[in-house]
Amino acid sequence: MGHALQRQLALPNLGLEEDAADGFASFNTVNEIGPDPSLAAAMVFDEVARKEGKLTLEGFASDHPVTQQRVFNFLCNLDGSDPKKFDGPLVGAGCLPRTRAPLCPQSWAALDYGWWTQLKPHFSQKFKGQGDKSQEAARPPDRRDEGLRGEARRNPQRTVNPGSSAAGRPPARSSESPG
Repeated sequence: MGHALQRQLALPNLGLEEDAADGFASFNTVNEIGPDPSLAAAMVFDEVARKEGKLTLEGFASDHPVTQQRVFNFLCNLDGSDPKKFDGPLVGAGCLPRTRAPLCPQSWAALDYGWWTQLKPHFSQKFKGQGDKSQEAARPPDRRDEGLRGEARRNPQRTVNPGSSAAGRPPARSSESPG
């Protein structure tokens, strides 16, 4: 489904397409269905990784993430969605390493907010209100209601104007840009 959305809606992608598609799978299932699909995906990828055996040059060079890494990405996204609920069963049981777990809430918040932001322009009018509330709820608490004004408050020496890059230069124009 993530691949289809990326293509059909011409969504920008800031990383590997496979990571984005896996991220959508986590985003969609955790928000709409619950933890079971993420746990199932982690179990399937773990079984595949065991059958693949030792990592090879081809495995590292693939356009897909290393299979075992996908296991931990699905578990991390699930844990990050509700650490109070999932730390015990995932981290306490040794399924998700304690060294990775502290990064999971921020990782989930970025993933959740990112997908709501990407999909928002494509919402039907009837769904926009629900999407707006869900997107705002997904924003990390220390960044809610900030936008560019929040950046200016946190860092008054560095102003960021719409239409300019963070360094204060106009954004580079592609050959496809009008004008």
